[in-house]
Amino acid sequence: MSRSAKAEPSRAGPAASREGYRCWSHDKLRNSDTDQQGHVNHAVLATFFETGRIGLFAGGERGLPEPGAIVLVVSLLMRFHRELSYPGTVDIGTRLKRIGRTSFTVEQAIFLGEALIATAEATCVLVDERSRRPRPISPGLRSRLAAGGGEASP
Repeated sequence: MSRSAKAEPSRAGPAASREGYRCWSHDKLRNSDTDQQGHVNHAVLATFFETGRIGLFAGGERGLPEPGAIVLVVSLLMRFHRELSYPGTVDIGTRLKRIGRTSFTVEQAIFLGEALIATAEATCVLVDERSRRPRPISPGLRSRLAAGGGEASP
């Protein structure tokens, strides 16, 4: 295990494994990501989770999930399992948990090597770009989400 991830028992259950995540994104740790305690700040981990979500649903014009629509995060629950320190590269796994008429929920995990750093659950709503009102998820986006979006496992 890298010096960047300090070992402690994980309470993440099934999320502790890379298996089951079909959409993968990657991000490089920067020295500026660290706080005065010397570990990567929790706000940076929220940004890594955002990178993973975008990898799942983006792909259309200007990175939008589909023309004329945006995705808003209405709930984000993060759990921290291990400290993370500079330097390194993290892998962000994202998978679909639930899909509704206008919203979907994803589960995510950040790994440094095989070490589980943090997990998250985010509920997202598809919104009309002009009216800013929820709109139904199209069959095309529904299929892309269900297929796992993004790239194959690292």
